[in-house]
Amino acid sequence: MSLGTQRPGRFSNSALARVLRCVTTMSRVLLWPLQCYRSGMTTPQIRAATEYDASAIAAVHRAAFPAEECETIATLSARLLSEVTEPPTLNYVATIDERVIGHVAYSPLTLAQQPDWSGYLLSPVGVDPSLQAAGIGSALIRRGLEDLARQRVQWVFVYGDPAYYGRFGFDAALAESFVTPHPLAMPFGWQALPLVDHGTETAGQLGCVAALDDAGLW
Repeated sequence: MSLGTQRPGRFSNSALARVLRCVTTMSRVLLWPLQCYRSGMTTPQIRAATEYDASAIAAVHRAAFPAEECETIATLSARLLSEVTEPPTLNYVATIDERVIGHVAYSPLTLAQQPDWSGYLLSPVGVDPSLQAAGIGSALIRRGLEDLARQRVQWVFVYGDPAYYGRFGFDAALAESFVTPHPLAMPFGWQALPLVDHGTETAGQLGCVAALDDAGLW
């Protein structure tokens, strides 16, 4: 699940940088319908996924991921949709004319010996290949981040391409003190995003939901 890495800029965690990222995110959200209109594409709708979306979500991931990964990710998406967790796992789909064309999941994490700590993992995210590079994946990710921020969740993590996830504010340096539930197959791509002021340094062993508690996924 991990890709390349990139060293974050030295102002990446400043208050000014966070404000600028919020302004940029809001401008992209507001302009997205206009961009869809200009391209002739129906504006996708983002909504919470339900159990009835399971087969459509799996089909999206089978199409979006390489052959050696697609069945694993499709199975993971189904498990994340059905698993009951506390706090709840969040699943979102993007649809066009009620057809599911994208999916993202955010599942809760725990931090050893810190019961009041709150965090989530972004994984997986996939979009119909015929509609990629249209901002659908970004819209799905931002919807989840906005909802988690409203819930005052403290941290969100991702294991992926820093060049892509850096645009949302994820930072590899901020994730260094958090130990992943399983050793990483590739020693880069692990990133964190604080959604609230994290104050003093936080560190420790993370735990994940049952669907992700598999060393082969890391």
